[in-house]
Amino acid sequence: SYESENPKLAVAVVNDLCRFYVDRHLEVHKNSGAYSFFRDQAEVLHQKLKTCETELRDFEAKHGIVAIDQQRQLALQQLSSYEAQLNTVRANAQEAAEKVEFLTREIATTPQYIQSQSRSAYNAVLDAMKKELLALQTETQKMLDTLKPTSKEARELKTRIAQLEGTIRREETTPTAAITADVTRAIVEYSAQLTQARSSIRGFMVQERSLSQAIQRLQGQLNDLEASDMAHQALVRDRELAQSNYVLYVKKQEEARISEALDQEKFANVSIIEPATVPLSPARPNKMLN
Repeated sequence: SYESENPKLAVAVVNDLCRFYVDRHLEVHKNSGAYSFFRDQAEVLHQKLKTCETELRDFEAKHGIVAIDQQRQLALQQLSSYEAQLNTVRANAQEAAEKVEFLTREIATTPQYIQSQSRSAYNAVLDAMKKELLALQTETQKMLDTLKPTSKEARELKTRIAQLEGTIRREETTPTAAITADVTRAIVEYSAQLTQARSSIRGFMVQERSLSQAIQRLQGQLNDLEASDMAHQALVRDRELAQSNYVLYVKKQEEARISEALDQEKFANVSIIEPATVPLSPARPNKMLN
């Protein structure tokens, strides 16, 4: 309020005071430089967000990460399948080894040959002795033509001839029997089964080695995937944090821009509801009271 003998002056003073108050209020409460601050910070955060996204893409490309949960689930399924196959192969190999042991015992205790037929056979030794006897007799006859029958050489030849004649007589009285023997059928079957079982064991060993290598490779992939998952989650968190900060500062930037625009237009949360007007009668003195 303002009192003056001049009512127009009083109105002008009050209205100017209110106007000056609004201007001062805007000046005190305006955020000078807030828009440029939030704009610069938003640009910095935008660059950081781009860097985080680039690092995340490069990491995913380097480690072949598409969907870690699905990759882990697929690797676990493959690992479970390989382990089941390995257990089956080991069981089959154990069964084949027991079969080899059984067949080996059976072959060792089963007669290998059975007599199929027996007949008198040609005695080649007897024939050779007869030829030797004939040769000795011829040689003795030639020696007797040149030597005496009582000479040492003649006596030795006669002794040798007598021995051969005795041996020939004994061989002729006991003819040689030729016995034909065939391999036992059970031995043939056991040998075939044994060969097949040993071949199966070698095949099972190859399968076991291949499955073991595949299992080790999958376990290594799972370990690498777990390590990569931790680093990947850290990169994802960094990106999400940078994105949320960027969005926040962009929002603050827009609010500062609007605030500065309102300040320029002199919009404030203080306004003059009704300006002062010239009163129709003086406020004092109260002539009636006086």
